Amino acid sequence: MNTPSLGIRLMAAVGLVVMMYAGLGGCGGGSQPVTGGSVTEGSADEMTITPRPPSQGRPDLRVERLAVSDGGSQPGASFTLSATVSNAGDGESAATTLRYYRSPDTTIYRTDTQVATDAVTGIAASGAASTSKGLTAPSSFVGTYYYGACVDSVSGESDAGNNCSPAVSVTVEPTPTGSPDLVVESPSVSDSSLNAG
Repeated sequence: MNTPSLGIRLMAAVGLVVMMYAGLGGCGGGSQPVTGGSVTEGSADEMTITPRPPSQGRPDLRVERLAVSDGGSQPGASFTLSATVSNAGDGESAATTLRYYRSPDTTIYRTDTQVATDAVTGIAASGAASTSKGLTAPSSFVGTYYYGACVDSVSGESDAGNNCSPAVSVTVEPTPTGSPDLVVESPSVSDSSLNAG
C-alpha cells in the first residue's frame, strides 16, 4: 500500500476547512451584518431583518380631584363643581364628554341623576384636563346630596371601569328662621282733598 504524500494530505486538509467555512456561511455565520426583525431572501451568508413597528399605546381616563365650591347651600343656591380628568395610560385619548351626577349615596353610578355635561379635549399620555360647571342646589328637599362625575370611555381604552370619581357632598340647609320680613299694609293719607302745591 502506497502512503499519500505530504502535499496531497495538506491539500485535503485545506479543502476540508474551505467546505466547513462555506457551511457556516450558509447558516448565516458569515461576516455580513445582521439587522432588525422579518427575514428576506439574500445570498448564502446574508440575512436582512426588518424591525416590527412599535406597539401602539392605549389611553386610560380617570376623574380625579373633584371639588365643590361651597358644601353648604340654601335651597336653590348656586355652587360650582370642578373636576380634573387625567390620562393614566401610555397613549393619547380622543376628545370625549364628562357627565356630572347627583346621587342619594356616596357611590356614583351612571344610573344616578345626570345634572350637567362638559366637553373634554383629547388628552396626551400622562396628561390631564380641568373642567368646572355651575350647578344649582335642589330647592325641594333639605339635606345632604352627593355629586360625582364620570368620563365617557374612548376607543382603545385599556380600563373603562375606573372612569367615575368618588363623591363629594353638598348640604342643603333650610332658610334661616327669625329673619325680618317687612310688608307694607293699609297705607293711608291725612287728607285726600288737597289744593295744588
